[in-house]
Parts: sequence; structure tokens; C-alpha cells
Amino acid sequence: LNNRADIMVRQGDLEGALRDTTRAIELEPTDSAPYTTRGEAHTAAGNYEQALADFDRALGLLPAGSPQARAIADLRRQAEEASRR
Repeated sequence: LNNRADIMVRQGDLEGALRDTTRAIELEPTDSAPYTTRGEAHTAAGNYEQALADFDRALGLLPAGSPQARAIADLRRQAEEASRR
């Protein structure tokens, strides 16, 4: 589901991506990937508060300083900067 949602985000199907990532989270709530993808979908949709919450949840599931955590922290910073515009 998350891989399909990732493609949906890239294609602009944000509603579909949000639906699939939410379902993926229901099935596996300790996987950081769907939170990250859902955060990206929320960022693209301009829903910055929801994006930040999803990125924070993803970061909480990963070891601090891991390559994945650093990448998600970058996405979080981008969403935070976009919310200020």
C-alpha cells in the first residue's frame, strides 16, 4: 500500500495516497514509511500541521541520527518552511 501511495503522491493523486497510507498505518502502526509518505501527501496538499505530525511520528519510530531519520527531518523542515509562506 505504501509503495502505491508513494507513486500516487508523485502523480498528484493526493486523496488516493492519503487513503492508502492511512490504511497502511492501520495495518502496521510501527512502520515509519507510511507516516512519511502521508506527510509528503499532506505537504503537497498544503496541510502542513498534519504533515508535521506525521513526520514527527515517523521520526519517533526510527533511531535518532539514522539515514532515514535525517531524510525525514529534511522533509519536516521543508514542510515547516512551506507553512510559513
